[in-house]
Amino acid sequence: MKGQSAYINVNYDTKRPGPFTKTVTVMSNAKSASKVLTIKGVVKSQEQSEDLMPVRKDGGMSPLENQSK
Repeated sequence: MKGQSAYINVNYDTKRPGPFTKTVTVMSNAKSASKVLTIKGVVKSQEQSEDLMPVRKDGGMSPLENQSK
């Protein structure tokens, strides 16, 4: 409806690490019938993700490290 908003869920297959750019075309009955959305991002490998693990300021272990023991 006019003046309303909604969310569109878009999924990307993350099997390949590295940068990606994808487009999604949204069709509607608005004055401009279609709109192209560009989605850009970077898929991190498991090793890269572990390097980004938060570290507690008190020197304690992060929650994921605690689960492996």
